[in-house]
Amino acid sequence: MTPNWKVIHADALEGLRTLPSNSVQCCVTSPPYWNLRNYNAVGQIGLEKTDSEYLEALLKVFEEVKRVLRDDGLLFVNIGDTYVDKELCAIPWRFALLMRLNGWCLIRDIIWNKRRGMPESTKTRPTSIHEYIFMFAKQKDYFSDFINMLEDALTEIGTKSGKGSAKRLIQQGVNARPEEYYVSNGKRMMRSVWSISTANSFDGHFAVYPEEIVERCLRIATTDKGCCASCFAPIQREYVKVGGPPPRSEYVKTITKTSLPGYTSNDSCALYGGDLSKMYNEYGYAEYKTVSWNRTCVKNCKSLECKICNGHGCESCVHTGIERIPNVVLDPFCGSGTTGVVALKMQRSFIGIELNGEYVELSRRNICKDMSLFNTNAEVDNNG
Repeated sequence: MTPNWKVIHADALEGLRTLPSNSVQCCVTSPPYWNLRNYNAVGQIGLEKTDSEYLEALLKVFEEVKRVLRDDGLLFVNIGDTYVDKELCAIPWRFALLMRLNGWCLIRDIIWNKRRGMPESTKTRPTSIHEYIFMFAKQKDYFSDFINMLEDALTEIGTKSGKGSAKRLIQQGVNARPEEYYVSNGKRMMRSVWSISTANSFDGHFAVYPEEIVERCLRIATTDKGCCASCFAPIQREYVKVGGPPPRSEYVKTITKTSLPGYTSNDSCALYGGDLSKMYNEYGYAEYKTVSWNRTCVKNCKSLECKICNGHGCESCVHTGIERIPNVVLDPFCGSGTTGVVALKMQRSFIGIELNGEYVELSRRNICKDMSLFNTNAEVDNNG
């Protein structure tokens, strides 16, 4: 698969209207913040007279993003706040709630903890070193890659990951704990606080976000296997759990006598006397292994016409000629092109839209300077 890319020189709304519906798997973007910078582009977002007008302008853009985003796609928006007359405008959360009213599903608020946050001149309040990244979906049944969301745990393999008594650790039902809570296998699910250093500004662009933010977003929302070339449905990973202890229901039982302090005759107790580390010493630690990659194509997709693999038994349906192509990543506020650089490094296709002509050229230069690493095809689009 060879990813394609283009940067459209246009207003965000105008550029989005040139794109086909349901063609983008993931959108990662950071719109201009309100009342902070003038990018010297006629019609730019961020210079509205009021914060309410600013939010209204953003909602119009993301309504068009909703059209081009696949129904199972994800949107990540990094948005900052500002002060007016010493009062915080609360723009990020007002934006998120308005997006919900416009039909978006708010899946997760992510805190970007800036390791090298800039100092502030104020002496009357704490210095801000965080921003929000909101994760939205068009529907609650969205595509994500569980394996790609696993990250290295902070606790050593074989050590207890969470606090709590043995009684709490074997709790079932609503208060049940995930496996990583008991004894660490070296991995954990990606967290909602991302401690990432800020990126250096360059070539006259002062609002550059770090590549790691984009990389994490694309790990969640896309895969290396891409999507169907006919209907753009993502190729989904099928994985199995290998090793580890049996299901909790098999190693928790009701006892008839007290074996641990604080237990009554009707309490549940682990077969291992509440010491779950003994159980992991016996069974080992669970791992998740990929066993296959399957299509998630819609019913009318041509790839499903194959009578040999029925559209699902192979990543690329060689029998009908329907191949895989890279997932498409969108950034309607392209800026310096960071989203595009990361997308292409990860072998995803990229569409950027930028109003400022100088930044259009900047983003293209940033992408092209590492072109030897990407193996990509560029589609020149100067007019949108």
